[in-house]
Parts: sequence; structure tokens; C-alpha cells
Amino acid sequence: MIHYIIALYLCIRYHFNQRDKGGKRYFWHPIHVSRNVKGLPAKTTALLHDLIEDTPVTFGDLKSWGFDKKIIEALQFLTYNKRLRYHDYIIDIKYCGNYLAKVVKLADLKHNIDVGRIPKLSPAMMMKRNQYLEAIKTLED
Repeated sequence: MIHYIIALYLCIRYHFNQRDKGGKRYFWHPIHVSRNVKGLPAKTTALLHDLIEDTPVTFGDLKSWGFDKKIIEALQFLTYNKRLRYHDYIIDIKYCGNYLAKVVKLADLKHNIDVGRIPKLSPAMMMKRNQYLEAIKTLED
């Protein structure tokens, strides 16, 4: 339970000044994702799922703060490597054998396709939404 609380703190602390495409504070996104998965390990992973990509936090930091090895492994799969094609990244998550990575990514994608989050969808955002819909289909097959 303590690591869930630490993850919530880190999520708010490091995403506080970031905004999503709808202009809302970004920390609401990981909190929403966390609310849509079951179990403390998945909820904790969800709160941390964008930290490595979008903040100065490192895997070493998470390890030094005592986060479980399974959570850190899930976050390694969830952290997008820009050298990979997006489809390959999704395939890696699908077949990685890490349950936390898969359920958190599905919840993340489902929140990302929620058009109610963004007041006006640009053509680029619609393309991204279609990419996310395809990723959901891939992970659920």
C-alpha cells in the first residue's frame, strides 16, 4: 500500500505542471488509468506508467525508492522506445508475458481514445486515435 501512495505522490509531483491535449493537468490521466485496473500492483504501475517517458524520473530512481521488480519490469515494457515502430511496441507488450504491462496499456489506450477529453479533434489526433484503436484490438486478440 505504501508504494501505491508513493506512486500517487510521484504522479502528481512530476506531472503537475504538464497539460494534456485537452488542457487539463496531465496527472489526471494516470489517475484515471489507475482507477480502471484491478489490484494494487496494477494501480501502482498505472500511476507510474508515463513517468520515465515524460519526466526526469529514471528506472534507477524507482528501484532506489523500493518499487517491486515486477512493477519496474512492467514499466520497462510500457516505456515507449521511439526507435521502435509503434506496432512493434504494442506486439512486445502483447507477448512480453507481463500481465501488469498489458492491463495497464489497455486501460491507457482506452482512456486515450476518449474523445470527450479533447474539445476539438484535429486530423492528426484522429489518426492517433485510430492507431490506438488498432493497438487495443491487437492487445485484446
